[in-house]
Amino acid sequence: FPALKAVTKNCGQRMQKLRWLLNKRSNMSIGAKRAVYVHCIIPIWLYGVQIWGIAAKSNYKRIQVLQNRVLRQITDCPWYVRGYTLHPDLNLHTVEEQIGRHTSRYSNRLLRHRSSLATRLLPARPLRRLKR
Repeated sequence: FPALKAVTKNCGQRMQKLRWLLNKRSNMSIGAKRAVYVHCIIPIWLYGVQIWGIAAKSNYKRIQVLQNRVLRQITDCPWYVRGYTLHPDLNLHTVEEQIGRHTSRYSNRLLRHRSSLATRLLPARPLRRLKR
């Protein structure tokens, strides 16, 4: 999925620019660092997330890795703390949960749309993967 490569590159560049603000030597509180992450980094990978529902899980695991790195940097936790414990502590959703929420919202919005052209954007039957 070429779009995901561009997204991970852009997120990585933005994280590099904000590293001075999010690292452990910063005097900001964890809540303020979380707000910087939510408002500056999440919108980059959240743009166009509706079409990622058809992507393979291995493709968007890259973004999950980036998110886990930032959360570790924000909280200054050691390497052995699991990523799934950081998400509830910071009140954030994982990448997979975000993708599921946004794709279901998008499809529900298309189903309720009054235009017949918009309802035709949804597939008639569920997509299935071909065997190799």
